[in-house]
Amino acid sequence: MYFLKMGSIMEGIDDYEAAITFYKQAFSLEPLDSGVSYFIHNNLGYCLNRVKRHSEAEPYCLAAIKIGYG
Repeated sequence: MYFLKMGSIMEGIDDYEAAITFYKQAFSLEPLDSGVSYFIHNNLGYCLNRVKRHSEAEPYCLAAIKIGYG
């Protein structure tokens, strides 16, 4: 949860490269909670899109859609 929160903080100040680093660290921990997993995939995909790394973002965005939330 630490890496997810730090990614969110970095995203909030428009430091998308730092956010990507934190979200990738969170992703590497292979979270079991579907809500946490959704937000990591979704937020990582969003940040990658913001820095125009669209092809890298696509699998994360698709995975977030597949996981779903709510």
